[in-house]
Amino acid sequence: MDVNKSLSEECKSQLQTTPFGWLLNLHCNIEASGRMLEVMVASWNADARAFQVGDRLIPFTLYDIALILGLPVRGEPIDCNQSHSGGSVVEKLLNRHLKTTSPERTQLVTLLTKPSIQVPNRVRLYIALVFSYFLFPTTSKKVNPSLLPLLDDRANLGRYAWGKAVYDFLVSGLSRAASSMQAKKGRGNLHIQGCTALLQIWACEHLGIGQKNAEINQPFPRFLAWTHQRMYTKKAREAFSNSANVLSVLVAMPWEQEFNVVEEAMETLQETHGSSHPTISRDDGAGPSNRTQTPSNQLQLELQAERAEREALARQVGRLKDELDHVKGLVATVLESSPNIQQNQTPPSQNQPPSQSQLPIQTPIVDLPSFTVQGCQERQSCQKEGQGGDGGLGKLTIKAGQCRGGSCSCGGFGEFTIKGGY
Repeated sequence: MDVNKSLSEECKSQLQTTPFGWLLNLHCNIEASGRMLEVMVASWNADARAFQVGDRLIPFTLYDIALILGLPVRGEPIDCNQSHSGGSVVEKLLNRHLKTTSPERTQLVTLLTKPSIQVPNRVRLYIALVFSYFLFPTTSKKVNPSLLPLLDDRANLGRYAWGKAVYDFLVSGLSRAASSMQAKKGRGNLHIQGCTALLQIWACEHLGIGQKNAEINQPFPRFLAWTHQRMYTKKAREAFSNSANVLSVLVAMPWEQEFNVVEEAMETLQETHGSSHPTISRDDGAGPSNRTQTPSNQLQLELQAERAEREALARQVGRLKDELDHVKGLVATVLESSPNIQQNQTPPSQNQPPSQSQLPIQTPIVDLPSFTVQGCQERQSCQKEGQGGDGGLGKLTIKAGQCRGGSCSCGGFGEFTIKGGY
């Protein structure tokens, strides 16, 4: 985030033309929860490339990479262990300024912010930093020079299968960490190479846990919708022990289907896991979403649709609360000023009736916006029931005011609560 703020507009404009431009839109730093990673490593099935969730194996696929990171899974292959001559543009920069082609990644941050670095090279260094910290981090915390030669031709970065490279690198790190955990039987530190923040968001998306940023609507890739999650061991274990509300395959939302990387990932998913993956139909009925849904996939569709509705409701409730707080603040200001107005009035003479100008000023009546719910049957609380139960929209309760004629006009501010239906 701090690095993004230091970039010039010209640099940002050039980064937007690469597959990594969306990283400029990150609203906060996101790190993986160590407790969650421990549970995920223990649940990893290397042979199936899937996580054990309750009594089910939930696959970890290239399609997940496309939705969460927005990176292409098709294209020219990338070898993260390829040999290199040291003659790439970035390697020459590192040698000139840092005297090594594999420096500590913290040194790369310092070099990136040097005023003497020209914009094209600053773009290359930024992507190298993304590789080192986010997409291809190693346990050594050093820059991996194997990928640096690919940054010479910035105009053609989109022709590579970056998503597949991230996937293979992370799967390899997961499998090694799982083997190490089994050998040590839980003793020692856990080390995973690869994009571990992606793993946490995979768990949040598939298991329906965590808290999204309610201010972001229709994000792509999905990584942008999430904030840093605090996840304790007990909660993580509970999430991975219950398969009742788990999405085996994520649903491609209509706006996501407009991206080529998602469409290609859908085709890849068909080739590797069959043709019955779920999608949500577009308004125009076009594209891969016309395929017939099986009953199990229809259930998955309904489950994710309910999640989407809950998220939309949370955004709406957040806006209403903000408006309510604003009005409360205005009321408080008026009420605080009223006693001062009364104290400054001259009391009327005992022998003469008070004139209109001498009448004491009373606390002003403020016409506040009211919440109205029909059919409350003259009670002092009004309730509107949602579907409730697992995955439902829960209960919206408003308590305040007085009820008249089968409707409740709440002129005051009482209790405003939302009870979710998890």
